[in-house]
Amino acid sequence: MKLSLLLTSIVSTLLLAMPALAQPTQADINWAGGYIIASGQGTANPSESRGKARIKATTAAKVAAQRNLLEVIKGVHITSQTTVEDAMLKEDIIRTRINGMLKGAHIVGEPFMEIVDGAPVVTVTMKVCLNGTPKECMNKPTLTNVLDLDSRPVPAFVPPVLLTAPTPPPLPPAPPVQPTQEGWRPPVYDSSKPVTGLVVHLNGRYFERELLPVVITQGQPDLVTVYSVKVVKPSVVRTYGAVRYADSLEHIQTNQMLGANPMLVTAEAVTKDNMIMIRSCDAKLVRETMAHGNNYLGEAKFVVLVK
Repeated sequence: MKLSLLLTSIVSTLLLAMPALAQPTQADINWAGGYIIASGQGTANPSESRGKARIKATTAAKVAAQRNLLEVIKGVHITSQTTVEDAMLKEDIIRTRINGMLKGAHIVGEPFMEIVDGAPVVTVTMKVCLNGTPKECMNKPTLTNVLDLDSRPVPAFVPPVLLTAPTPPPLPPAPPVQPTQEGWRPPVYDSSKPVTGLVVHLNGRYFERELLPVVITQGQPDLVTVYSVKVVKPSVVRTYGAVRYADSLEHIQTNQMLGANPMLVTAEAVTKDNMIMIRSCDAKLVRETMAHGNNYLGEAKFVVLVK
């Protein structure tokens, strides 16, 4: 079954019944806000009554917006090796679930109508939820839960040893680096209080945003996985996903899931496989702050600060 047939049940009749306009390019994924948004335009025969033509144009605009949403969704990276489109091609259940999520996409604001050459032209903006973090998404299908992220295997290149293992591995010593070199800074947090979350600052390093990011320590050959979907409780992944992204410190400060005392760690590098690497000394601090049952990573209290 071709991907182009995904929305057949929604659009086939409509596309035969009314003309279509060129679709606007406004379509985007808002990683910080937790949603995917897209606009679409539709028109109708100007010879019909104004009310009937408006209804048809609005319906056509919704179909166009859903199609644009689908194009954005297909390009979302699950891991560095797979996209949502890959999953849809291989798994019928994923294709069906995304179809249902698109049918439930809700309109943002009011449809905008103008008259062009006597015909109504309606623009509709719609969005779907990326994860369950926004309040409006709590009881709606989200991309993170329709993809069954908690059951997906991590790529083969991800280190199998977890920092949070019952018997944690020894971490290799970090090479000496002065705080002024390569932008590295010591972790920032209040050591007198329990840590409530982890923020990894990319500090300008290029990273392809994905739904299942991986954080590792430096120091081959004994790489250790600090964070991946396997660290997070499955119920949390199904509800909230495995990561939040922030574009500024203001986004960090308004993220309630991080709690009052998150630890801010600067990334050392991003590998060719799109894994975020932090210093071993920083990983040790993360492990120490998770002692005595303070498993904030298991609750996915993890944010990647992109800028």
